[in-house]
Amino acid sequence: MRRPILIAVVLLVFWTALVGVGARNGLARQEVASAGDSAAFIQWAASRYTRESRGNIAIVLLDQGRPVESFFASHGKDVDEHTIFQVASLSKWLTAWGVLKLAEEGRIDLDAPVSHYLTRWQLPASEYDHNEVTVRRLLAHNAGLTDGLGFLGFRPDQAIPSLEQELANTTDVLPSADGEIRVGAEPGSGWRYSGGGYLILQLMIEDVTGENFDAFMRREIFVPLGMSDSRSVDPDPTRLAEIFDVDGSEATHYRFAATGAASTGQWSMRTQISGASDAKTRTQ
Repeated sequence: MRRPILIAVVLLVFWTALVGVGARNGLARQEVASAGDSAAFIQWAASRYTRESRGNIAIVLLDQGRPVESFFASHGKDVDEHTIFQVASLSKWLTAWGVLKLAEEGRIDLDAPVSHYLTRWQLPASEYDHNEVTVRRLLAHNAGLTDGLGFLGFRPDQAIPSLEQELANTTDVLPSADGEIRVGAEPGSGWRYSGGGYLILQLMIEDVTGENFDAFMRREIFVPLGMSDSRSVDPDPTRLAEIFDVDGSEATHYRFAATGAASTGQWSMRTQISGASDAKTRTQ
């Protein structure tokens, strides 16, 4: 009996090590550059862009807070360190930063029901306890919302609905999403992606502060970080990167009501490095 047990233990140790290495480095994945070799990484990125991309790219690598390598390329008008990009769902982690700023100041409690802070809209009635739909759970996509949003946005010639209208009747719904912002599962029961949850957080920021979401984010988050070019609405069209469809044709820049989940405007990062020159990075 001891030999089968020993074999089982050895196999278990081997499997654990294999899973650990796979999780850290990726199974059968080729290293694109040695650790710390930023120049080699940029060379790899440039070659892959040349082979595969039909769009624009802007990369700035930082080491200990200092820019060490950069790569800019485009299939349309030139892209450089001054270009600004639409960042779509990357907006969510900056919106989360804005929420945490309010929590740090004691203006909200992360574990309080979000309904305590909303004045212009409330979740529609459901069979679940809405007091369990907390700010923290909305941040973590486990508040029981089942909308699955995904926002398509609005063409430049379309009117953008108010936050209350977008929450009550989302019209720019991705085909794969349910679209109705409601509590359709037990809050805290599991992770479910919800763009609607971040739309609620956007409304919460406005209701708590009494000011426009973009104005709050610029003053409290972007400007203190040195991101003075960043905003969620009304980008500078002369510096705006073109975007392209899958066939390589130029695509439309859509605008969004849900800027806390999918930025209407274009965000850029202007980082002032202590003891270094002014370094500007852009991300998409």
